[in-house]
Amino acid sequence: MVSRILAIASTAALVCSCGGNEDGLGPAECRKNSVTVSGKAESPVLFVDRTYLRILVKPFAETYYLRDIVDYMLANGFSALETTTTGPGDLLPWGGPPGPALVRISVKPLGDPACEAYDYVKQYPAQALPWLRGLGLQVNECVGVERISAAERSNLRILVDEHVLKTAQQGQLGPWTHLRLEVRVVDASSKPERVVARMTDHYEKRGGGKAGIFHLFPCKEGDQQTKVLAQAFASSGSRPKRPEVQEVDTAIQLADSEPVRDEDLKSFTWLSQPDKFWSTNVIDPQGVAWISWAPKAGDPVHRFNLFLENRIVSTRIPLPPERGVQDATGLARTEAGWAVVTGVNVRKPGSNRYLVQFDTTGVLVKAAALSDSQYAMLSGSK
Repeated sequence: MVSRILAIASTAALVCSCGGNEDGLGPAECRKNSVTVSGKAESPVLFVDRTYLRILVKPFAETYYLRDIVDYMLANGFSALETTTTGPGDLLPWGGPPGPALVRISVKPLGDPACEAYDYVKQYPAQALPWLRGLGLQVNECVGVERISAAERSNLRILVDEHVLKTAQQGQLGPWTHLRLEVRVVDASSKPERVVARMTDHYEKRGGGKAGIFHLFPCKEGDQQTKVLAQAFASSGSRPKRPEVQEVDTAIQLADSEPVRDEDLKSFTWLSQPDKFWSTNVIDPQGVAWISWAPKAGDPVHRFNLFLENRIVSTRIPLPPERGVQDATGLARTEAGWAVVTGVNVRKPGSNRYLVQFDTTGVLVKAAALSDSQYAMLSGSK
């Protein structure tokens, strides 16, 4: 895959530090810090040495996960991000060949076998799919995780030489380690390969146990250099941008509901049935429509969300007039488009229940009261 080099009018950006820190990484060492950017390389796929991956996706957190890598990849428009792994259980699922490997996390066509390895979507679809849709992942796409060979590695690479400067024990606070990192942003599509940016920086890991683990930049400019380095690389792909979220309120009140007409129930099909499933987040199997609970300032708001390729329509579900906690876990398809069955104590016999219908664009079109017999009929349907 060929990267593209973009010339930068100002041939270099430089940041340098003269101060140290109180743990013994003195001014002389911190003065080695610098970053120079002489160009910009673009590619739809980015390879990152594992040492720098943490700094790229979550530099100050105690730990980071595959979800954080996926979030960075999609949010920055890359179709794939590659790095190194120690083997099964480290980004890769358990059960594969042992030992270090190169791994690619990427956007795949829906149903691709590599997507089986990203089990977060299978285990928690009501949490994973709305998040992925919000990052622009389309309905016909999935996230895959797979091993690759060195020959398959992207030509846009962030490479790191790591030097351990000092390790020590901080009593009950655990060990700490100072690192000096020599970082290069490389375009390997040209021969000889081009280095479009270089950075010398220091990074520190400290603590452990109950105190937690802390990661930080010990020299006085903090993470300023990494922000300059980020100017040297970008995606050249055409990944969909984050969809616009359109929040819609409604004047429809459930207290004014007329009875549901039987003809409105002819094409009714459950996607999530209140009597058989309980969650504050409910989603259809394709990840197109979901119910979310998003309280604001004490207002217990449930919303119906519909993903429409480049936007998400998020419509407030009206509150039932009865006192109590709203149950909005019933999701269905109807002739109008979509429907939510809601109320207080929906599962309890004799409770008031309401059918709130939305059209195929996510607009709330009507709300009506379900009778006990109608709900009983629906509860027996599939």
